[in-house]
Amino acid sequence: MQRKNPATVSEDKKHGLALTSNRILCCLFLFTTMFAVPAEASTLSMNYFLGFNSRFEIEKWTPLTVVLENRGRAKEGTLEVVVTSGSEYRKDVHQRIHAADLELPYHSKQLRSFAVLIDSPVHDLILRFRTGDKTLISHSVSLRSYYSTRGLAVVMDPAMTPDFLAALPEKVLAVPARSVELPEAWFGYDGVEMLILNGEMLNRLREAQFTALIQWIRRGGYLVMTAGANYGYLAGKRIQHLLPMTIHGHRKFSELDAFEKFSGQPLKSPDPFLVLDVKIQNSDVLLAQENCPLIIQRETGNGKVVFLTFDIQNPPFSRWEMRKAFWGRMLSLKPLPKKLSVDLADQKILDAMLSGMTARFPGFWPPFLFVFIYLCLAGFIFKRLEKRKGSRRVLVAGLMFSIAAAIAAGYGGFFLPYETMRLTYNSFSQLNVADRGMTASGKTIIGLYSIRDVPFAVGFGSSEYPISHLLYEPSGEKLPNRYVLMETDSGRKIAGYSKKWSHNFFKMDSSMEFPVSARALLSGKSLRIAIDNESLYEVTGCLAYFDGRFLPLGNVGPKEKKNFAAPGQDLSDTDRLAAAESERLLAHPETTGVPRFPAGMRGHLAASVIPLVASKYQPRQDVVFFMGWIQSGIIEAAFTEDGIQGENLTMISFEIPVERL
Repeated sequence: MQRKNPATVSEDKKHGLALTSNRILCCLFLFTTMFAVPAEASTLSMNYFLGFNSRFEIEKWTPLTVVLENRGRAKEGTLEVVVTSGSEYRKDVHQRIHAADLELPYHSKQLRSFAVLIDSPVHDLILRFRTGDKTLISHSVSLRSYYSTRGLAVVMDPAMTPDFLAALPEKVLAVPARSVELPEAWFGYDGVEMLILNGEMLNRLREAQFTALIQWIRRGGYLVMTAGANYGYLAGKRIQHLLPMTIHGHRKFSELDAFEKFSGQPLKSPDPFLVLDVKIQNSDVLLAQENCPLIIQRETGNGKVVFLTFDIQNPPFSRWEMRKAFWGRMLSLKPLPKKLSVDLADQKILDAMLSGMTARFPGFWPPFLFVFIYLCLAGFIFKRLEKRKGSRRVLVAGLMFSIAAAIAAGYGGFFLPYETMRLTYNSFSQLNVADRGMTASGKTIIGLYSIRDVPFAVGFGSSEYPISHLLYEPSGEKLPNRYVLMETDSGRKIAGYSKKWSHNFFKMDSSMEFPVSARALLSGKSLRIAIDNESLYEVTGCLAYFDGRFLPLGNVGPKEKKNFAAPGQDLSDTDRLAAAESERLLAHPETTGVPRFPAGMRGHLAASVIPLVASKYQPRQDVVFFMGWIQSGIIEAAFTEDGIQGENLTMISFEIPVERL
C-alpha cells in the first residue's frame, strides 16, 4: 500500500480542522439566529387590566392598562394594542392600532395606560411589544366573555361586599374596581354611568388618574363619594380640591326619618350610628336630618359629585331593605349628557369640507381669463398667417411657442402650486356652550388631503381627545387608510400613510373652557341681547333665532361686551324671514375679509342648519338660539413636517334663556 507524504497528511488535517470549525460556526450562527428572539422574549413578561374588573361596555371607550417587566438587558421598542373591527361578510375588517414607545432598562417595570374603543367582541384584542420588525412578546385576549351592553356602575371601596353590588340598580352592570384599573384619559370613563368611590381611595390614584377623574366630572361625569368612620383623610389635598369642605365632627342618630321621602322608608337602628356633619362650599344639601346633611350635591362643570355623610358598607345601611330603592334614586341624580343644540350630521360636514379643501380646482375667473387671452393670441396669429403667406414659418414658430408658453403657464399657475403641497388639511369644530357658560363641548373633524403617497403625523396639543376615523359614504370606501394612534408625553398623535389622490377624516369629541355668556331681555315687543365674550377669539357673523326668525347681530370681538337690539319689525308679526333670506344671512353674514374656506363652509352648511334650528326652536318662546363663527381652529393641528397648509372654521352655539320684564 502506498504511503502518503507526511506533508500531504499535515495539509489534510489542517483542511479537516478548517471544515470542522466552519461547520461549528455555522451551527452556532443558526442556533443563535433561531433562538435569539425567544431567548430575548423569555426575559419579558406582560400583564394587563382591561376595563373595570375585566368588564366594559361595547361601543364605548374603555381603559386598558399594560404592565411590562424586563428581567434581562435593556430594551427599546413599541408597545402596540391592536383593536380589530368590522365584519368579514361586509368586507370591512380593519385594525386600529394604539401605540407607545417604551424604554425598558435592565430589571425594570413599565406601566402604560390606554383608552381603546371596542365596537366588536368577535375579534380578539392583541397586545404586543415590538423592536423593529421583531415581536418580542404578544398576547391575544378574547373579548366575548367581558363585554356588556349596559352601562357600568363602578365601585371602588376596599370594604365592598358582593351583597352591596347586588343592591345596585339592574339597569346598570355593577362591577368592583381596583385603583390600577382607573383610566389616565377622561374618556376612559365613557361606559361608566356612576362611579361610587370611598374617598380614601383617591390617595391611591396616580396623578394622571386623578387628573382624568377631575376632567371626566367636568365633562359630565357622575361621582358618588362616601364617608367612613375615619374622616381624617377628608382634610387631604385631593379631597379638598374635589370637595372643599369644613368638618364639624360626627353626630349620633338611631333613626333617619328623612330617608322616607327619598327612598320610601326611614333608616332605623337599635344601636346609635354615626353621621358626619360637614359643610361643602358651593353645594346643595339634598337631604338632611336635624340640620345635619345626609346627601350633599356639588356641580362641577357639566358633571356632579354627590357626597354621602354616612357609612354605606356597615350597619344599619348595609342591612337596610330599601337599599335598592336608594341606589335607584341616586342613579337618577346623574346629570343628563350635554348635547349639541343643533347637531350637524357628520356626512354633511364632510361634504362641505371636501368642497373647501385647499388642493382643489381653481375658480371660474382665473381659467376663463387664461383661455380668453390664449384664444385672442392664437386668433391674432392665424389672421397674420392668412395675410402674410411668405412669412408663415416665423408665424408657425410663434404659434408653437405661444402654445408651449400657454402649457407652461397653465402648469405653473394652476397645477404646480398644489403639486408642491404633498399634504393639505382643513378642520371644522362645532361647539355648544353649557347653560352656565365657561364649558363648551362638541366635536371636531379634521380632513387630510394628498395628491401623492405620503406619510403624516399630526398632534393636537397636550389635551386628551378620543379620536376615531370617519369614512366618506359617497366614496364607497369601506376601509380607512392605515394609521396608528400614538400615545406620547406631549399628547396623542395620529401617524399614518395617505395614498395619492385620497382623503382621510378623523373625528374628536372635544370639550374645553370657553368663557362666553349672554342675557336676553324681552320687554313687550322689544328684545335686547347682551353678549359677554371673555374668550380670546372673535365671534363673527353672529345670529340669534327667536320667534320664528333670524336676527343678524354682527361681530363680537375678543374680551368684548356688546348689546344688541332686535330690528324694528314687530316680533309678533306673522311675516317672517323667508328661508332664502335666512340662508343668505347664514352663508354671507355682513362681515368683511372672510376667507374662501369659511365662506364656502357657511354656504354649504346653511341648508342643514336652517331646518334644524327652525324645527327645534320655532315653537319655543323661552329661549333665544345664538350661533356664530370663529375663523380659526379651537383645536390646533400640529404636524411634525413643516409647510403643511390648512384652513379652519369653528361654529359656536348656545341657548339664552329669555327674561321677561
